[in-house]
Amino acid sequence: MLKIKNRTLYIIIAILLVGLIIKVVSSNIKGERTFRKSLCEFNPEDIDKIEIVDNNSLIKFTKDGTIWRVAKDAESYKADIQTVESILKDLSTMNIQRVVSRDKSKLLENEIDDSLGTRIKIFSKNKQLADLVVGRFSYRQTGQGSIQLSTMVRLANEYNVYSVEGALSMSVRRDFDGFRDKTIAKFEPEKVQSIEFSYPADSSFTLTQNGDIWLINQDTVEIGKVVNYLNDIKDTRANAFATYFNPENAEVFELKATFNDEQPLTIKAFKQGEKYLFLSSQNESTLSDSEHIFKRLFISKKKFSK
Repeated sequence: MLKIKNRTLYIIIAILLVGLIIKVVSSNIKGERTFRKSLCEFNPEDIDKIEIVDNNSLIKFTKDGTIWRVAKDAESYKADIQTVESILKDLSTMNIQRVVSRDKSKLLENEIDDSLGTRIKIFSKNKQLADLVVGRFSYRQTGQGSIQLSTMVRLANEYNVYSVEGALSMSVRRDFDGFRDKTIAKFEPEKVQSIEFSYPADSSFTLTQNGDIWLINQDTVEIGKVVNYLNDIKDTRANAFATYFNPENAEVFELKATFNDEQPLTIKAFKQGEKYLFLSSQNESTLSDSEHIFKRLFISKKKFSK
């Protein structure tokens, strides 16, 4: 009888232990899947300063009114607004996929330790809202043939590494020039009133809107071709900045556009070697790009002929 009672007791204890183990394991699994929902929360419109430290180099973004500027050491330029908005959007909407590691020894292989990681701080009115470290970027092909992008991220004061959806690493890990504004022309086509093309040879002309028609001198031109041209150049960007510029003895191509209720746009182009250099009233820097961009902007009046 005593043996039966002992056996029953052992069975009960064993069942309780199994139940406890299952509970602990389930709790751990649940913990892995119910980690924090986000690493930072903020409204992108409230942000007025961003600091990025990569390879011990500090790049600082500051907002003045509606304009973002980017600075490194003594250099300061207008920032690429699309890049700034992309960084803030990616950070504020990060979708955490999973916990990759909780071990400090795993930071190096995820390129997210203090030496390889890119540190980002977000501020609003001098108040720090986020302090993160961004690591390596990865991708994998899903079952439907699409590609899933992910980036390793952690809080600066923690060792937990999270995989977040998207290519945040590609947005923040770039050289200084990659954050600068490369705009040559940006405008709304429907606001254009006239464009004056000044060329070195005797081929200059002025394109003018008169009510519902467009004119070159006093000759009407095909409206569809004007619309196509304006849409083609309404958001023209260069791919690089000029490191050397000597306009002396260079032929000058100039474009002057006027708008309704907006400042005029002036673009000058100079050929230098295999490239063209551009000076735009919408950009403080000298820009550089290929002949392709030059030909998009500076076209002949024959292109508008009926």
